[in-house]
Amino acid sequence: MKNVKKLFSILFTLLIAIMSVVSPVSAVTGTSTTDKGSITIENAVKGEDYSIYQMLKIASFDVDNNREGKVSYIVDNAWYNFFAEGSYASNFDVTNATPSGEHYVILKSVPSDMAQFAKDALAYAKAKKISATSTKTATTTSVEWEKLELGYYLGKFGKQMPVDQ
Repeated sequence: MKNVKKLFSILFTLLIAIMSVVSPVSAVTGTSTTDKGSITIENAVKGEDYSIYQMLKIASFDVDNNREGKVSYIVDNAWYNFFAEGSYASNFDVTNATPSGEHYVILKSVPSDMAQFAKDALAYAKAKKISATSTKTATTTSVEWEKLELGYYLGKFGKQMPVDQ
């Protein structure tokens, strides 16, 4: 369980990096790849749009051992070049396509500047016209996504945190 908590602290660093000055973010963790997760934004601004992008989905992780390097992801095809050929390629090990066309990704090292990583990822999404996995308009001061596939999510939250900030 300790390994799972460590894993998800890394996974949602992207969200926390973007939201640290705007509002708290929480995430629910799981113990298997079939579990579902959730993301909650507190202190949301009513009427503003909040979007999440699933960049990677969990392919497998080891919850029985407390060793690093036991997590593998499958990269969404729209994000392949960002991880395999972009300026963050040294942080991720991306495999050649499997017969089913999937590319597996292993985190080698956490990017040193996660806020910049998030900004670059949002700029990439905009340039490549990648649609958000989900966008919600805040009707209260809390925005929640439930029953999400476990994985690596990027968030764009309201007008307070545009891509160029």
